[in-house]
Amino acid sequence: MRRKSLKYISAFLLMFFGGFASAMAQGQAAKAPTLDSGNTAWIIMATILVMMMTIPGLALFYGGLVRRKNILSILTQCVVLTGVISVVWIAFGYSWVFDTSFTASGNPLGFIN
Repeated sequence: MRRKSLKYISAFLLMFFGGFASAMAQGQAAKAPTLDSGNTAWIIMATILVMMMTIPGLALFYGGLVRRKNILSILTQCVVLTGVISVVWIAFGYSWVFDTSFTASGNPLGFIN
């Protein structure tokens, strides 16, 4: 009983504050989006940190799930996959994060197109 009431209370609060935030956003005048160099630097630094964390973390995790003779193969696959993901992020992901023309259409799924 207690969990159920907690679930309903949290859902109500989420809807209330979500609606409150959208109402506040509609009341403000629309400003032209600008790029902030501090935000851009933090996104790039966070991306580099995640990519550096991926290699030892995932490689050793997956290496522990296979036999001893396959560990080198798994480590190599994780390093190659990290390289591919880095190239995809540089080619496409950066523009998806910082481009505003996709969402200017008003379509909530406009960033997918």
